[in-house]
Amino acid sequence: MRLVPNQDPNKIAKLFKEYVSSLAPDTVEIEVKEHHGGYPIVIDLDYYGLKAAAKAFEDVYQKEVLFSREGGSIPIVADFKKVLGVNSILMGFGLTKDALHSPNESFSLKDFQRGIKTSARFFEILPDFVE
Repeated sequence: MRLVPNQDPNKIAKLFKEYVSSLAPDTVEIEVKEHHGGYPIVIDLDYYGLKAAAKAFEDVYQKEVLFSREGGSIPIVADFKKVLGVNSILMGFGLTKDALHSPNESFSLKDFQRGIKTSARFFEILPDFVE
């Protein structure tokens, strides 16, 4: 499940188990296995690292960046914020048509190469954005 800010993964897992169990007839046995309990996090759009990443994308792709909330299961990102007090920047280069994590997953060489250029550009301009 993709959680949103202020949701506790343990509470959500418990509620999900209870709900699914409540739907099952007496003749059905339900077992719900938890894989991990990552907390949600949202990075502030004013964070200097995010601004540098956006500029790097714009420089390479020659398009204005459009921000949208995307889900991802990388629990360490919330831990970095909670324990270390630092933000993370995750830069995705895959497209919807790539069908990530599916049997027909793909990733074009063109996007791979643009990803390299964008990452290099990000590290080149990041010092200019540090507050």
